[in-house]
Amino acid sequence: MIVGFPTHGLVGSVAIKYLVETLEMTPVARVESPSLPPTVVMDEGLVDSPIRVYASRMACGPDKKCGQLVVAISEIAIDAPLIGAVGEARLDWAEAKGVKMIFAIEGKPREGGSANEEIPVLALGNAPGLPGIRSYGFPRASGMLTGFGAAVLKAGLGRKIPIVCLLPEAEKDRPDGRAAAKVVETIRPLVPQLGLDPGPLRQKSEELETEQREHLHAQRDAVTQLANAVPFGIYG
Repeated sequence: MIVGFPTHGLVGSVAIKYLVETLEMTPVARVESPSLPPTVVMDEGLVDSPIRVYASRMACGPDKKCGQLVVAISEIAIDAPLIGAVGEARLDWAEAKGVKMIFAIEGKPREGGSANEEIPVLALGNAPGLPGIRSYGFPRASGMLTGFGAAVLKAGLGRKIPIVCLLPEAEKDRPDGRAAAKVVETIRPLVPQLGLDPGPLRQKSEELETEQREHLHAQRDAVTQLANAVPFGIYG
């Protein structure tokens, strides 16, 4: 399972949308809660939940023994008080469905540097995920992490499911198709059928910039905190 939520550079969102479209993945689940803003996404008149799960039958995983790839995406930013609940719900669903390994994508703000420089992708994980980091030879991150990737990792402490967070450097304030392309290239060994063409990724980042602005504007106008919040549920 690969998870991408809006972070710096929208790296996770762009990478996951690329996977969904390239691999023609099918929607299988959604996240719902009255605690989330009353927002839907629209595609040619058809509405859907802004936080969705897609799946596709294919050989995947580090050992190519998994028979299905699952991805999760959010079209909206999650308020800080809700991030932990979303992370817990995501892992509960993954364990119930027999997911073998989770990769989360979290952008790290880029501090200067040339646009032509190689983009580093660091990795961190829970204890069961550490062997995967070693086997892939990912440079390991040190320090502190916040955001959705941190919420997933924190929810994974004490769980048996391996979780690895990929941490590419990305632009702070705009979609970064180049960083998203680097992430897709990094995870390509997990998905043998995936071919990488950076062109569509860069184009998708431009489309996402307009979409994300609309979504964030809708969030500002929505009621994001309710007096009596209820637990999250994932159906699918």
